Amino acid sequence: MHESVTQATVALALAEAGVGGEGDAGRVVLWSEIGVYRFLAAAGLRPAELHPGAPRLTAQPELAATVETYLDLAGDAAATAARLSIHRTTLYYRLSRAADLTGADLRDGLQRLSLHLALKAAHLGE
Repeated sequence: MHESVTQATVALALAEAGVGGEGDAGRVVLWSEIGVYRFLAAAGLRPAELHPGAPRLTAQPELAATVETYLDLAGDAAATAARLSIHRTTLYYRLSRAADLTGADLRDGLQRLSLHLALKAAHLGE
């Protein structure tokens, strides 16, 4: 596929999913502004290749959104709870469920990174 078509396809998928910006689905997404998504699109890696537990997590949209927000906010529980409008106890419960589901230890930097990239890559296939 021609490079510009690939770029447009990725930007469209991100715009439709409401990622790559402030989260408002349907907004214009510029290739030059999508950061890590450019790498993920070029690498062609699927979520399961980045983290084996990712498909189980992405099958649970609420849990996936919780973990992704938590990782986007550098593990700041208070900021994550505020962003999601949930109590911190609810956040910790969801993170625990996600860890059980994926086998990921969110205290481990490499596991955090691979799961975070897998969640980002999942948006490319939506």
